[in-house]
Amino acid sequence: DIARSLVWALPTTADVELVLCCAALLATWLARRAAVRQRRPEGVGRDGADGEGPHGLVRGAWELRVAGLLAFPLAASSIRVLSGDAALPMFSSILAAVVLFMLGHHVLMALKFVTEVVGEGRVLLASLPATAHGSEVFVDRICDQLLALPVSP
Repeated sequence: DIARSLVWALPTTADVELVLCCAALLATWLARRAAVRQRRPEGVGRDGADGEGPHGLVRGAWELRVAGLLAFPLAASSIRVLSGDAALPMFSSILAAVVLFMLGHHVLMALKFVTEVVGEGRVLLASLPATAHGSEVFVDRICDQLLALPVSP
């Protein structure tokens, strides 16, 4: 097996995996907060309300990326905990239920957002030129977003 050498790194139980994923989300939140505080100029309010910060440092920017990476491990470990694979059944079951609720809420809010932007016409279905095989893609009608990730010059 290709992954046999990495077995030592796997969590022993589902509740350990669940706590590790939640700790990764918390560490991401703390790292973003530290980056915001380091960048915030003197005299700007606590949340940066007096001065708009960069797009990549707004609330949720880092957290949503990490949540996307951890969505499957969070859901899988939560289901395993709820099915009885836990060392601390009471605490783990409550945490698993909260995590599943948050993941479901995240999916529904994303669906609501996509439905709204397509319905308002801010995002359009456009056909690519024949050189791109005439495929259809969704594009912003008005490009008003900054790059979310840095690119090399």
